[in-house]
Amino acid sequence: MLTVKMYKRLTIAQLKKLCDDRNIDCISLRYKREFVTALEQYDAMNDDVIDDVCDRSVASAVNAQERASVSDEVGDGSIENAGDVGRLADGDAANDSPTAPQGVDTDAVAILRLRLQVAREERLANEELRRAREEERLAQEMAIEREAQRGAQTADDGARLHGPADIEFRDIKALLPYMHMGDDILTFLMTYERCLELNNVDRSLWARFLPAQLSQKALKIFARLSLEESRCYDTVKRAILGGFKLNPDKYLKTFRKMRRVGGMSYKAFLTSLRDVATHFYDAKSINSFESLSNAMIMEQFLCSLADTVRTFVESKQPQTVDQAAEFADLHFQLCQIGREVRNNGSVT
Repeated sequence: MLTVKMYKRLTIAQLKKLCDDRNIDCISLRYKREFVTALEQYDAMNDDVIDDVCDRSVASAVNAQERASVSDEVGDGSIENAGDVGRLADGDAANDSPTAPQGVDTDAVAILRLRLQVAREERLANEELRRAREEERLAQEMAIEREAQRGAQTADDGARLHGPADIEFRDIKALLPYMHMGDDILTFLMTYERCLELNNVDRSLWARFLPAQLSQKALKIFARLSLEESRCYDTVKRAILGGFKLNPDKYLKTFRKMRRVGGMSYKAFLTSLRDVATHFYDAKSINSFESLSNAMIMEQFLCSLADTVRTFVESKQPQTVDQAAEFADLHFQLCQIGREVRNNGSVT
């Protein structure tokens, strides 16, 4: 769309051509300012004039300018046209506005062409931006689809394990230790659990690997369990340890007797101590400071008892140190009654 300043640079013939292109009634118009006013009013009501209309107007103005130049060179062949142009120029002069020179018209046309070129480049840039956004959207949809497919594959718990790195059952079985006759059951279970933890195997699957690694004696204990019990690793572990007579006292004795041997590093020895202590805590159901304190006082209390008294108290399986003290007092009373009975019998 041309500005008012550009309109004033055009000739009356060019302004009339623009009015014709825009279907403006200009029959009654004679002076240049009337043409400019009509074009301004049209532009005010049609601010969204499209670029191709401007392009046709510019082309028409250029052609008119070229024809005017040719008419000046030919002379006699275009006297009538020159006369018409002269009359339009006279009307323009009556409007106290001299006719613009050809160089000014050429500059106005060049400015229009530059504006059209800028508009085309903007449209191309917008089209490229839209295409880039569409490609980005498609890429995101494909990434989401691939992630969904990957999640569906990792959800298959029948053939693969749960963990950061999926490992096949057959691969993990090759890493597990075997339990042979005469092996230390506690060492075997500690090694078995450590292998599964290192390979990020879910604890709910530990019971499924265990039967194939057990010895004949341990398999007999496992076979006596129900189907529901055999699915829980902790239940199977307690049953096997009970069959091998590995109770809390056994863990505690093992803990007391443990020594670093051979080329074992002190750090590895410390890890073994912690593992045995953890098994002792599990066997004694120690899960709080109060239960730990009760276990420590119980162990010291039993050690202070005589062998006969300790045997009697342990046979009663006290759960707290207070119960152990009651059973010790009961043994003392029974012993007193026995002595009294023996003394009375000897007197008679």
